[in-house]
Amino acid sequence: MKISRFNIYLWLIAALAIVETLCFTYLRKFDDLRVFNAVLYFVCGLGICVFSLLSAVKTTQETTTCTKLKPFAMGIKYVGIIAFFIFICFLFIDYGNRIFEKHPISYLEADMLTLIKIACERLIHGQEVYKPVKEVWGGELIPYLPAMWSPFLPSVLMDIDIRWTSLILSINLCWCYAFLFGAH
Repeated sequence: MKISRFNIYLWLIAALAIVETLCFTYLRKFDDLRVFNAVLYFVCGLGICVFSLLSAVKTTQETTTCTKLKPFAMGIKYVGIIAFFIFICFLFIDYGNRIFEKHPISYLEADMLTLIKIACERLIHGQEVYKPVKEVWGGELIPYLPAMWSPFLPSVLMDIDIRWTSLILSINLCWCYAFLFGAH
């Protein structure tokens, strides 16, 4: 039985995600493993990124063997894709407005958003980002690296709900997938 490279990447991503979860949950309790745990967590995160990209390259190489459409049909295809995603964008925005108004950011529902907002506010005000957070966890440190919370800086600077950043990035990801996989 031959296992494809794509399946190996998927198994590696799953295994790295499990190890990364163990680093963030169980291994955090051991103070003498703190440095090892931080390095292992970082390496697992990098591995997940690399193998995700490698599996995406394999997938896009397989889709390029499709037959080519005539220029007119290709134009209609793009117009259809653009119209569909404009419609989806309006749905996202409408749905997002309703959800965001109904559920304000609270650490009782999602502490991650609160911690990200606190990290951004501390950076903007020139304070130390990684000092204990008494507002949420009673004094624990923010566990997120700058790559996790820095995309939310523009939202905090403009005093916009930080959840819009995630929604806009999700819409952009849909656009990228549509043009990456829809072009072939």
